[in-house]
Amino acid sequence: MARFAKTISLLLLFAAVAAFAHAADPGVIQVRILPEAEVLGAEYTLAEIAEIDGFDLDAVRRLADLRIGASPLPGRTLRITETQLRSRLARMMGSHKIQLTVPKNALVARAGQRISGEEIARLVLAQARRGITDPDADVEQKLVRPVGDAVLPRGETRWEVTPVGRHLTSGGSRTFRVSATVAGREAWQSLVRVQQKAFRDVLVATRAIRRNRTIGEEDVTLVRKNVTGNAVESYFTSPGQAVGKQARRPIAKGEILHGALVATPAAVKEGGRVFVLYESPGLVVRALGVALEAGRVGDFIPVRNLQSGNVVYGIVQGNESVRVN
Repeated sequence: MARFAKTISLLLLFAAVAAFAHAADPGVIQVRILPEAEVLGAEYTLAEIAEIDGFDLDAVRRLADLRIGASPLPGRTLRITETQLRSRLARMMGSHKIQLTVPKNALVARAGQRISGEEIARLVLAQARRGITDPDADVEQKLVRPVGDAVLPRGETRWEVTPVGRHLTSGGSRTFRVSATVAGREAWQSLVRVQQKAFRDVLVATRAIRRNRTIGEEDVTLVRKNVTGNAVESYFTSPGQAVGKQARRPIAKGEILHGALVATPAAVKEGGRVFVLYESPGLVVRALGVALEAGRVGDFIPVRNLQSGNVVYGIVQGNESVRVN
């Protein structure tokens, strides 16, 4: 038994000496592929997947920088084959002998970062909210469909959420293009649809209002309404926007008031007496006249001069006066 153990020890010693002598050969470069290697870029080099030993440092550096192939997608793996490696190493051998060791089922994995669909959804909804034309509206919004996770390469990541098309109204259905750029290169993109509802306190008529009637405070009130699909200009949000103005047409009870429904009361009435102002440098002449049309401040209306009987045109100034140039 002792003789057998001694024999085994001698064999192991001879094997170790032989391996050392082989490794010490200056013409030999050892390349040991890692069982599992993780890479960062779109392509990977030999140094990222192997241990390289040799006496010729220049040759070792050249081998280390040797590009082996395209990396797998982020979060995925790719099998490394000895055939693939030997075809790449063939051009580098020169006078050196490369001792290649490739474990069975050796894998290279692309390092990645997983961004959850929930995080992407938060980015989109925040951007969608900023796009509401009425910043004071209360908004309810949700994605039409959930967004899946995004697996990206590692690196400095920049997100961009861009609306597709132009939206002039509050709320409704909107589409956004979402893209992620890693280290200056686009790594992921998707189209995301958002459904929005916008609510606002808007001015409505408390009762029917006749055409040309001056609107009073008792005629209007603020009511919470769904203004989805309406532009900000299509509704009033305070009584001061309507009170004291005239209804351009009949307004129904409960109807939302907006700019097209009301007008500033006429400063002069048709048939009303006005002062006709004739102005020239250093001289202003006033005469009595009759407005032949009703007019608001700034309107251009015809006026009959009561003294001469002539019809002239002028701009309504307010205070029952019309300026004629």
